[in-house]
Amino acid sequence: MASVNPVALKNTTVLSASVSSSVGVPTGTSRLYAESLFGAVHDFNSIFPSGTNGLANSADALSMFFGGGIDTTLHGGFGIRLIEAGFVHTNLPNNAADSQNDFRLGFGLSYRR
Repeated sequence: MASVNPVALKNTTVLSASVSSSVGVPTGTSRLYAESLFGAVHDFNSIFPSGTNGLANSADALSMFFGGGIDTTLHGGFGIRLIEAGFVHTNLPNNAADSQNDFRLGFGLSYRR
């Protein structure tokens, strides 16, 4: 499944065009799922080190996301996302390790048709 996902990274909007796959395992009224996303990230409105000109205001890099969670069904297609956790890694230039690692944690309501 191809997707385009806006992601917030360092107070800058990042657009990630990714190819994803997910696996869901139903367990009674709950559903465990896992997903992975791989693609390109474009960061802008910031300052990045550049080998040719010294500094640049945008950068492109590779990005990946691994995560999963648990959904539980209520009634009429509605449910509760008990937990969603994921790890995001990007390789944007930053004059240090050129690597960013972030952990996401979430919960909320869901609707499945």
